Amino acid sequence: MSKSFGRFLALRLSLSSAARAQLVTVSTILFAVLAGCIKPNAAPPKSRALNKSAEKILIVSAEQTGVFNTGGLGHTVESLAKALENGGMDTDVLMPFYSDIEPAIRNKTRKALQSFEVTLNEVPGRQSRTSYKFDLYYYDNLQTGVRTWLLKHEGTTEQSGLFSNLRPQNEAKRYTNQNEGEAFLAFNKAAAQFIDGHDHSIINIHDWHSGFVRNAVTDRKKRFLFTISNIGYQGLFDGGLSQRAGMSPEEFWKTTEFYGKFNFMKHGITTSDMVLTVAPNYLREIATERFGGGLHGLVNKLAREFRISAILNGTDTESWNPVRQFHKDIVHTFSSDNLTGKSKGKARLQTTLGLNVSAATPLICLTSRLADQKGYAYLIGSLDAVATKRNVQFVILGDGEPRYVAQVKALAEKHPRKVVFRSFDADLEKPLTAYSDFFINTPWYEPSGTNQLFAMKNGTIPIVSRVGGLADFVKDRESGFLVDIAVKADGVQTDLEKTQFNISSVINSAIDAFANDPAFINRMRTAAMKQDNSWDSRIDLYRKLFAFIRANGSLALQKAHPNSSSLEMTLEAMFTQHNSSRR
Repeated sequence: MSKSFGRFLALRLSLSSAARAQLVTVSTILFAVLAGCIKPNAAPPKSRALNKSAEKILIVSAEQTGVFNTGGLGHTVESLAKALENGGMDTDVLMPFYSDIEPAIRNKTRKALQSFEVTLNEVPGRQSRTSYKFDLYYYDNLQTGVRTWLLKHEGTTEQSGLFSNLRPQNEAKRYTNQNEGEAFLAFNKAAAQFIDGHDHSIINIHDWHSGFVRNAVTDRKKRFLFTISNIGYQGLFDGGLSQRAGMSPEEFWKTTEFYGKFNFMKHGITTSDMVLTVAPNYLREIATERFGGGLHGLVNKLAREFRISAILNGTDTESWNPVRQFHKDIVHTFSSDNLTGKSKGKARLQTTLGLNVSAATPLICLTSRLADQKGYAYLIGSLDAVATKRNVQFVILGDGEPRYVAQVKALAEKHPRKVVFRSFDADLEKPLTAYSDFFINTPWYEPSGTNQLFAMKNGTIPIVSRVGGLADFVKDRESGFLVDIAVKADGVQTDLEKTQFNISSVINSAIDAFANDPAFINRMRTAAMKQDNSWDSRIDLYRKLFAFIRANGSLALQKAHPNSSSLEMTLEAMFTQHNSSRR
C-alpha cells in the first residue's frame, strides 16, 4: 500500500461520517477525472442511469416539493419531473439553493466541482457593477431517479446570500430577504452557464423566476419550453434591471418591457421556442383581457404563430390514494368499491374538530389560501347564507390576507356548531381532504389547481368555479359541481352579488342531493375517484411536444395554416397537422 493511499485512509478514518461521505464523493470524482471516465467539473453519474440515448430534459424552477416549496408550482415540478423520468426521459431539476431548504435534503446534497461567476452591470448613479459567485450542488432522489441541481450564493460577512430566506415563524415563506429581481437575474445568468456546460436538449423553464435564462445561453442548439403556471405573477421590477442585465434599449423594449417595468415572464414567453399553459381552458382565458394580465395581446400573437398550447396538469395521485394509509391520520382506508372507511374517518374527524358526529350532516372542507384570487370577497357571504339556513358543517383551513382571516374568524364565531376555522396545517389537510363529503374552491380565476385532484381521488366531491383548469377537470353533475362566476357588463369585473348567489345555490343543490339522492352522490364519488388525473396519462403528449419543438413544428404550421391559430386546435391536432405537412 502506497504512503499516499495510507495517508488518505488514515484521514478518512479520523473524520465524521458526514465528512467521510463528502470526501469519498470528491475522491470518486477526482479518480474518475484522472481515469478519463468523466469530464472535469462534472458530478458522478446519476444513481439510476437511463439508456444513453434517452432524451435529456432540464426543468428550471424556483421551487420543488420536498426541497423548497411555497405552493402549487413546487408540486407540479416535483411530480412532472418524476413522471418524465419514469417515462424514459433523463430528467434533472435546477433551482436556487435557499437557506430555508428542507433539512433532510440539505444533509443529502453534495458539492460539485464547478462554480459560476456572473456579473450585473452598473446602473449609473444608482448601482455599481456587481459580481456573484454561485457554487453548484446536487441531490439525487433515489426513489424517482431525478437529480436536483442547486445553485448556491454564499454571500459575505457584510451581506447574506442572494437566496437567504430565513423568516420569523409566523410569516409566509419567501424566496429571498434580498431584492427578488436582483437575486433571480443573477440566478438566471448562472443557470445559463450551467445549461451551456451540460447536454440537456430541452430546457423547460417554469414561470417568471427563470424567464431570463434563455437570454444568456450561448448554445443555440438548446430548445426552450416556457410553462405558464399563473400569468397573474409575472415578475415585474424596475426597468433599470435591464441595464443590470446588459440589455440594449431596443432588446428591452422588444422582449421584456411592460409599461416601463422589467417583466421576467414576458421575456421568457417571447424568447422561448414554445409556450405551454397548464390547462386548455386556461389558455383560452388568458387570451382575453379579463384573464390575460395585460399579456393577452402577446398570447394571441403566439397563438397565431402556433407557439402556445396547453397540457392539462397532472399530479402524483398515488401519494393521496385512500386504499392505503398515505398519512398517519388516515386511520381508515377505503376505495370506490367500499366507502365504509370514509364514513368512519368522517366521524373521527368530526370528533377531532369538536363538531357534532352525524353521518347525515354534510361535511364540507375548504383548504385554499384566504386571498382575493380565491374568491373570498364573495365566498364568505355564500357560506354565511348557507350556514344560517341549512344543516351543514364547514371546515376552513388556511392562512392569507388579514381582512379575510378576520372575516372567517367572525363567521366561525357566528356559527360555532357549523363553521370551524384553523390556520393551515399540512397534517390536518390530509384527513380533512380524505374524509369530508365535499370540497369547495371558487376562485374568480384558477390556472389549474391541485387540491381538487386530491379531493377527487378520495371521493370528496368538488364544488368549484367554472374557470381555468377546474372546468377541464370537473364534469358538472358527473364528477362534481361547477359554479358560474358572474361578470359585469364591462366583461372584466366580477359581479360579487350574483356570484355569491350562484355559489349559495350550488352548495344548496349539493346538500339536497346528499340528503335525498345518495345513489347520485355515490355515482359522483365513484366517477371522481376513478378519473385518471395522473401525469402518466400526459407523458406521451410531452414526448410528442418535445419532438414538435425540435422539428420547429410551429413554423411549419404557420405556413400550412396562415388563417388559423393554436387557440382553435388542440395540441393533438397540432401534432397531426404537422405530421401531415411533412409527408
